[in-house]
Parts: sequence; C-alpha cells; structure tokens
Amino acid sequence: MHGGASLAVYRTRLEPREGMPGLTVVYVYTPQPHPPAVAIMTITPDDPDDPDDAENETPA
Repeated sequence: MHGGASLAVYRTRLEPREGMPGLTVVYVYTPQPHPPAVAIMTITPDDPDDPDDAENETPA
C-alpha cells in the first residue's frame, strides 16, 4: 500500500434463489485515499458443504 492506506478483504454469501445458485463473493474495501472504493475480486458458486463458507463477512 502507498501513503498509509488501509485495506480490508471480505467474503459474503448470496443465498440461492429460484433459477440461481448460491454465490460466494470476495471483495476488497479501501477507505483511503478518498473517495472510498470497493472492488469485487471473485464470484464463485457456493459450496454448502464448506464449513468456512459462512454467511457473515470475514475480514482477512
């Protein structure tokens, strides 16, 4: 990182719906420098058998 900026990586889950599988989304949030930004890193099909695939955001 440059200039003391901070970074947070999150993982969240989108529930399956009719005609759409559940998805796991990993994204990066950077509050600095202004303006804050979010970038989606990956979107993958959800694996309901994965114990690490929680519904809650998981800071890395």
